[in-house]
Amino acid sequence: MGHPGCSSKAGSTLLETVIAMFLLTAAAFSILQLLDRGVVYLSRTSQMTQAVLVAENRLARLRAAAEDPAVYRSGLSGHLGSGLTEPGFPGFLITLERAPGDRTTFTPSTAMESQYPAGEKREIEGGVIPVKCTVAWGSGQSLEVMTYLSEPPAAIDPLTAVRVTGGGAVGAFGSSNFGATFHDAGGAQIPGVTFSWSVESVDGNGTILEEDSHRSGSSAVLENKYAYNFRTGTWGLRPGRARMRATARYNGVEYVGYSSDIQFGGP
Repeated sequence: MGHPGCSSKAGSTLLETVIAMFLLTAAAFSILQLLDRGVVYLSRTSQMTQAVLVAENRLARLRAAAEDPAVYRSGLSGHLGSGLTEPGFPGFLITLERAPGDRTTFTPSTAMESQYPAGEKREIEGGVIPVKCTVAWGSGQSLEVMTYLSEPPAAIDPLTAVRVTGGGAVGAFGSSNFGATFHDAGGAQIPGVTFSWSVESVDGNGTILEEDSHRSGSSAVLENKYAYNFRTGTWGLRPGRARMRATARYNGVEYVGYSSDIQFGGP
């Protein structure tokens, strides 16, 4: 004859076993889900990393091509398009295109020129070209990378870069106008360059009255007067020879040009 409590204990043990198995199954299922999501996440991360490499490689080649002034001035013609591929990265399709709204740049800096009205800002011709690189892969996944390309610096011959006009004889208390332009090695003028002026004396000297031409310093006025006398309120003269020196800065380098000889006359 069995004990009265045996059936109840057996039932409780069976129920506990079922609950435990259910909890273990649920835990195992959750772990499998986490593992599956981890694999998917790692796969997507790997694909994203590869997409970044694809974009960087393509843009690096585009930047190298844009170092050719002819390619840049053509608007990157022949180097943009869609359905492009990158060697070693199958399954990734690339689209290179000019992004809307080319960025205008100013000299000597955009921040300094921002205080002037639109018509007076010194704009750098060419500015920069915004380029968007879109890399697509899988089912609708894509990555966009933006970059800006600027016009490559021109080749410069230091001996002929700065050309200065003006010179000759300047009578007592008379004045003479001077101008400066900047040129590449082929002789083409490069706009947007700023100049500063000084007098290089041989045995005569004068005073620079102004440097302007729309704040670029590309023009200056030299007057035959020197050494102001504060006691008498008059200017003196230093007859003799001198020349005007114009200094330009282009791509971080200073270039110098000189006017023809100036002959300051005496009283």
